[in-house]
Amino acid sequence: MNNITLEEIAIKIREAKRIILLSHSSPDGDTVGSVQGLAIALEMLEKKVICVCDSDVPEYLNFIIYKNYVHSCNTKDSLIISVDVASPQMLGKLEGEFASIVDIRIDHHATGTEFAKFNYCDSYAAATAEIIYDLLIEYLDVMSPEIATALYTAISTDTGSFKYSNTTSYTHYVAYDLISSGADSEKVCDRLYENITVESIRSNVLFLDLMETYFGGKVLIVPITESDRQKYKLSDDQLDGISSLAKKIMGVELGISLREKSDGVYKVSMRSRQTVDCAELCAKFGGGGHVRASGATINAATIGAAKIALLEAIKNTGLFGDIYND
Repeated sequence: MNNITLEEIAIKIREAKRIILLSHSSPDGDTVGSVQGLAIALEMLEKKVICVCDSDVPEYLNFIIYKNYVHSCNTKDSLIISVDVASPQMLGKLEGEFASIVDIRIDHHATGTEFAKFNYCDSYAAATAEIIYDLLIEYLDVMSPEIATALYTAISTDTGSFKYSNTTSYTHYVAYDLISSGADSEKVCDRLYENITVESIRSNVLFLDLMETYFGGKVLIVPITESDRQKYKLSDDQLDGISSLAKKIMGVELGISLREKSDGVYKVSMRSRQTVDCAELCAKFGGGGHVRASGATINAATIGAAKIALLEAIKNTGLFGDIYND
């Protein structure tokens, strides 16, 4: 339940002189675009702004970076706002430093945790950027082409270029108004969807080599070890689209990438059709997100053990039967 309104958030922002904006670990288009759009707006309001994330921004989002991220900073005398962060675990390496001192959480994940002093979450928003848009337009009265481009990028990525089920009529209205405010939609679409790199082709090869099907082909998992990543000469963020690609294959209801992050730690990324609630499934491992797109972290001795834990959780949903071996 929200314990603050957007109007009250605007008041706190106007009262603050120094504001820290937190993105979640392994940042995606929504957290980056929302933070960058908000950062530009806050600087237009003459605030000192610091953007913080434990991870580097993926290369494909560099075109909307106005304010560079840092990995740590002095938090004294600051209003600390987390943006698109569903739970403290999503802060990654920053969890210990920031989880207990976040003043305001702005989010749209239905499975979120109210870890901040003040929480505002609208699970009906297609992206956190929709909420930032409302905050800026209705209560802070600030907008620019740069802000509009950052927020349009955020919405486009979190809706799968307006294809996912979270897209609403209001999402299209916001997109319309952002373009009217100067968002460079052609540039956004070109950078996000028309730039195929050698690495993206290499990731497709990895996908074909490593994919495994279960439950009669309805579940597809791509287990990726660190040695696999190095073999195909890919960085971690260049593997981000694997689960989405898995879901696109005919007959697949649930696509999963399972990636080794460090010794005994495996990152899960899920994408589904209408059959599976990804957020509910990822919640079993302390993760969460959206109904059709979610993530989690599994601690296991090996990637094989992590995969079995996943398969057992999927089996226990009762959606695909009791036998998962194809």
